[in-house]
Amino acid sequence: MRVFVTVIVLLAGVMFASAQDTPDECEAAPGAIEIITEFLAEPVTPLQMLRYIYEAAQEALIACGDYSYSSEADGARPVLGPLTFPEGIYRATVTTEKLIGIKIFELDGTCGTQANVSGYLFLVREGEARDGAQAVFTSSGCELLLEFASAEDPWTLTFEKLR
Repeated sequence: MRVFVTVIVLLAGVMFASAQDTPDECEAAPGAIEIITEFLAEPVTPLQMLRYIYEAAQEALIACGDYSYSSEADGARPVLGPLTFPEGIYRATVTTEKLIGIKIFELDGTCGTQANVSGYLFLVREGEARDGAQAVFTSSGCELLLEFASAEDPWTLTFEKLR
């Protein structure tokens, strides 16, 4: 069973890396070596295996610059997550024509922004995010939910790992 799961993780890593137009922008399967080591080092349940695969996929999406959401794909006022952000510094960008408020609910670890107003990642008025409002988002390795407390128009939200 472990060999099967290890092969799946390796294949997923190759797929993430090969799906990129420019390989220099994306590391092949970030965290895959650690996940494989964990599989081989100790017995894990099927649920733990799925969790490891899920976390590796999220890390790969962040590293490959494809960690984005939209009202078209995710609904007008969703609760996204749980999302796992590896330790690092990210640029969060939201675009919309009207008012939007996005709240952070930490489930594990520490993450947020320096200008965190009452737990909000973004709280912008009409017109302020037309060309993209940005915030520096830091994570010490956190898991969170993002609640779109108010969204009056179509929106997009992206995270780009800087460090």
